[in-house]
Amino acid sequence: MTGNTLGEVGLDLVRQLLEVLPILPLRSQSTSGVRCVSVFPLPTSRDVLSSLFDTPSPCKISWLNAICLGLNSLWGETLMFAGPPNRVQREALMLLVEDVNRLVGFKGTLDDFDWGHFFDTRTIDYKGDEVKTARFFSWSNISPALPQEIGQVPLADVCELGSRHYVLNFDDFLRPVEQRVFSRPPKVMVSDNDWGPVCDGLVKCGLCTFLEESQVFQTGSGPLLNGMFGVSKEEWSGGVEVFRLIMNLIPLNRICQPLVGDVDTLPSWSGMTPFQLHPSEGLVVSSEDVRCFFYTLSVPESWWKYMAFNKVVPNTVLPPHLQDSTVYLASRVLPMGFLKGSGLSCGRYALACLPG
Repeated sequence: MTGNTLGEVGLDLVRQLLEVLPILPLRSQSTSGVRCVSVFPLPTSRDVLSSLFDTPSPCKISWLNAICLGLNSLWGETLMFAGPPNRVQREALMLLVEDVNRLVGFKGTLDDFDWGHFFDTRTIDYKGDEVKTARFFSWSNISPALPQEIGQVPLADVCELGSRHYVLNFDDFLRPVEQRVFSRPPKVMVSDNDWGPVCDGLVKCGLCTFLEESQVFQTGSGPLLNGMFGVSKEEWSGGVEVFRLIMNLIPLNRICQPLVGDVDTLPSWSGMTPFQLHPSEGLVVSSEDVRCFFYTLSVPESWWKYMAFNKVVPNTVLPPHLQDSTVYLASRVLPMGFLKGSGLSCGRYALACLPG
């Protein structure tokens, strides 16, 4: 299909649909025929469908035919129907005709597409949602996406009551020693050649700081170290793909307790679905994704020792007093990857800046 317009694809689409759609119905056939107010089965006869267009063409008829076949298949009874449309079907089909006319009018052509490369960076979860895969990154990949306001808002200042106590007394919310599970440190997905500029850039922008090994939280078998990777967002800057910087805090997530209320089993908003709306009520849901929002929130210094990353900082970027020491990079901000972070960021400031 490379080189064809989107409209021309309809000719091949009908053929391919007929090869894969089930000929036999997915449920028992109705014995009453097509009722005068039934939407299904939609007509699939090319002669019938062509009569719906002011200026019919093979491309338009094929696209409308493909849509009707697909909808009939989802309906699950009769795939093909050669009869004329009833009044309800005709009104529905005329809406589809508007969409088909617009689609066939697109002038762009299809480029060659590398599905192997596509699935190298994309996977689908069990719900059909796209899951972005972790990518190696350099400073040029992540720097365009970082906000100018990195660490400008102290996390404790936008929390209150129990949330503020959690932030200021994070050491008290570690799991008991016997319940702590220390996992293998995840990778920092940066090559050795790129690691120096990444360390230098993250420290200069205020997102990270340097910690000597003795300052990092000790597990009994070594320092607690976390991972770091990039995620593609289909953006480009100066010919370089832009990634979101994600901090893989699985080791920390496994040893700290969540922020909970006095009675942990009470209902929460996340468990309020389905919920009831009265006839006089309406539900308005909105959200806005603020790029790298977490990184605008700085955490207290007492948090730093838990958020070091699993790659020693090269000597070339260390200040003189730290050179020839084992030094790690550690986050100074609320990480994207900290399991309890979303609850903390939904304070008054977060709700004002990031609805939903």
